[in-house]
Amino acid sequence: MFSAKNLRFPFPTYNHNSKKFPGNIIFFGLAILFLNLGLLAFDSRPTYAAAPRFVTIKGDQFYLDGQPVKIKGSNYYQRNAPWAEMWRQWYGPQVEQEVAEGANKLGLNALRILVPYGQVHDWNNNETGEVNPRPLNDLQQMIQIAGQHGLRVIITLFDFNDIWPAAGTPEEAAHLRYLATIVNSFKDDDRVLAWDLHNEPDNYRHWKNDKREGQVIDWLVRMTAATHRLDTNHPVTVGLGNYQNFWFSSGPGAPLLIDAVDFVSFHGYEAPNLLSQVREIKAKTGKPILLEETGWPTAPSFLHPTYNETDQLWFYQKLVEVLQAENLAGATQWLMWDLVAGRSLRPSDIADWMGLFRWDGTIKPAGEVYAGWKVPSLPASISSALPLDGLIQTEAQKPLYFPETNHYVPAQFKQRWLEQGGLEIFGLPLTEPFTDEAHTIQYFERGILELYLEARAEPGFAELHSSEQLRRITRLRPLGSTLTEKRIFSRAAPFQSDEQRRYFGETGHSLSYGFLYFWQKNGGLTQFGYPISEEMEEVSATDGLKHTVQYFERGRFEYHPENKGTPYETQLGQLGREEMQRRGWLK
Repeated sequence: MFSAKNLRFPFPTYNHNSKKFPGNIIFFGLAILFLNLGLLAFDSRPTYAAAPRFVTIKGDQFYLDGQPVKIKGSNYYQRNAPWAEMWRQWYGPQVEQEVAEGANKLGLNALRILVPYGQVHDWNNNETGEVNPRPLNDLQQMIQIAGQHGLRVIITLFDFNDIWPAAGTPEEAAHLRYLATIVNSFKDDDRVLAWDLHNEPDNYRHWKNDKREGQVIDWLVRMTAATHRLDTNHPVTVGLGNYQNFWFSSGPGAPLLIDAVDFVSFHGYEAPNLLSQVREIKAKTGKPILLEETGWPTAPSFLHPTYNETDQLWFYQKLVEVLQAENLAGATQWLMWDLVAGRSLRPSDIADWMGLFRWDGTIKPAGEVYAGWKVPSLPASISSALPLDGLIQTEAQKPLYFPETNHYVPAQFKQRWLEQGGLEIFGLPLTEPFTDEAHTIQYFERGILELYLEARAEPGFAELHSSEQLRRITRLRPLGSTLTEKRIFSRAAPFQSDEQRRYFGETGHSLSYGFLYFWQKNGGLTQFGYPISEEMEEVSATDGLKHTVQYFERGRFEYHPENKGTPYETQLGQLGREEMQRRGWLK
């Protein structure tokens, strides 16, 4: 049986938004606004209980107070606002609660936090490199929260950046200003463990597709050197996607990337190969090896049968074996929490289920194994007392959760579900949103909702009623047509339509009485499409009973005489469930 033991992890790719963020005026305006509102009117200077206690390096291990220490951490995102969204939707009290769970129940002593670069992420001005004070304050809160729970933080910079300017250019000056602003804010802070200059630069277009790795490595070596000049207290690394790329250089005679970093940040998602990969790295360098990203998803199983808690448990058992047998410097697994799907227009992927905590806060079996690997906490001598603030999700932004199926309906589909049918039209969610072909989709019992944002650019869209706009942006996929494509239905003889019966020349089929009333009441053509069959008797795959049914492009109507006189006399068939069964995703 094919399992996680021989499956290469398909690491998720990230969509880099291209919309513009205003320039200098916005940043000066934001600073003035924050000051006026009192958001920056606090003393952000940390207090020292004793001299700073920085983590240092000796040989292939990390040291604190002259003693070797193991790093046991997690990559962390606010679970309802991951990636760059964490800094837009930051909510300090929630972060504090989630981090406390990791420290207390998993026994962590470190976190890895990723900081974006670019105007599109609201972090800095692209032209000048000036850092936005709002997210910088959020990062200071993040460091404070970690320190209160005995956690040291690896700060990964330049996330999502795929621009690698040459030395001496204005673009490099902007990068250096961003770097200096953030590094100088924490260079004397012993709650920070290390700096990571970029997350997997070898998986970005310039290196991977354009084969311009020399340009990227040259930039990495320069930025690493600049970080060392700014901060002599913290070690520096680069989190590569492929560890073998540490032994690349920007060209003949140029230094290897491994020579620019203080320790190896190894990203490994292949449990069967972890041991051999670690030994290969150890044979090439005596520097500490931190397994900076590693883990396994527990869902969605319809994408692969090994995406489950049993295989994740096996993965973590092997992980801890390798960490201990090879005396590695440590690991920061990916991720602490399962992510709440649908918190933005980004579709869900397997990364959403790589947490050691489930959505409901319970710990997975793999989490118990990771918790069983005991390491001491790493308390710092510095503390601060910044107020924890941020955005509270509005009700409209919060996804709907359905314990019956353990799935969410996110904000982009929530309005359609609530306002145009709910359980009667769509049924319960059977998946989270994910990308299928060109669109974000989500399976429900009675159909598949599909996100068509391009509909907003269609002629006349702005003049449509809001309910019609909603139907065009979130459409039901034509499952009726898909599931009956090999069936041939007899057509109806044309007739003059009236209030009780209607003939559709477009498909040669008719609609009458109760089914016509249900069709008109619940959205008609935009919701269900044209009829593609006449009424007929058919045994339901859902309940095994014979019903009078009629197929439409986007659904199947079923007559239930046992519910005569109630709103449930006509129901939609569970085509979403049937399609998942047809694909082998449900039994």
